[in-house]
Amino acid sequence: MDLGSVNVNPTFVSVTDLHSAVPQLNNGGVTVAGISVDLSNVNRSNPPDIGSYEFTLPITSINTLAATAIDKSTTTLNGDINTNNEVVAISLEYGLTNAYGSTVAGVPLTVRSTTTTPVSAAISSLIPDTEYHYRIKGTSATSTEIVNGVDMTFRTLPDNKTLNLTFFLEGLYIGGGMMNPAMDGNTGLPKWGATIADKITIELHDAANYLNLIYTANDVPLNTDGTLSLTISGIYNGNYYITVKHRNSLETVTANAILFNTSVISYNLSDAVAKAFGDNLKSMGGGVFAVYAGEVSSLSGLYPSTPLQ
Repeated sequence: MDLGSVNVNPTFVSVTDLHSAVPQLNNGGVTVAGISVDLSNVNRSNPPDIGSYEFTLPITSINTLAATAIDKSTTTLNGDINTNNEVVAISLEYGLTNAYGSTVAGVPLTVRSTTTTPVSAAISSLIPDTEYHYRIKGTSATSTEIVNGVDMTFRTLPDNKTLNLTFFLEGLYIGGGMMNPAMDGNTGLPKWGATIADKITIELHDAANYLNLIYTANDVPLNTDGTLSLTISGIYNGNYYITVKHRNSLETVTANAILFNTSVISYNLSDAVAKAFGDNLKSMGGGVFAVYAGEVSSLSGLYPSTPLQ
């Protein structure tokens, strides 16, 4: 066949009306210089329909699909479209309401297809922890049709939170609110540097059921002055028991569940024995308390089995 030809039954309207409604012929031709209208003096589209007459077909389907890769300020909007071989420019609209207000070009920018074609668009500069509305939009370049997908929503992730803890390890405590750094047995030098006492595991447990582990951070540096700072995702905004684990210390849990409803959460395990569940801290004198040294990772019963009231 010649370039631009297709082998298909045109299914004309009648023996005297040679308009077709076959998608394969719709905008399937090749533009020829000097031929700008069809036999009815209708302007040829670009690309033109195959046959003596121009015709248009309704866009078969357009669908807004779930947003993906949602983060604090970025996401990817998705949709799909079957254009019935019309040439359709794709965009995605989004905003804080279903009036939208912002538009981004789709990828691909233009679709001409007889099957469902996926489209997407990455967007940025969004507000954290905010609900957005969005939809896919198709604007035909070969007809007057404009179609929209349904309105959908997504919510950006919240900003990160900072968890500040203060506690001492009995085995490293030297008094005066300071600890020695853990030493490297091979080199005789501080294992993690002169200002790092050791590395700790921090866990968050469900306030309603302590056995439900919500979050774990391993190898968190504990400073020799007893301070520790940890950045966690803003998705953790409930009530949690904080558990401290160390390779040579007893597992220690906060006395009560802590509400993570602010950007900075601080808790001091060193200034009162009652700060730990079951008063599981050792007095080091001078009003300072430390996590017990030991050769086991935890003690049976030294964690909440039911939420504290």
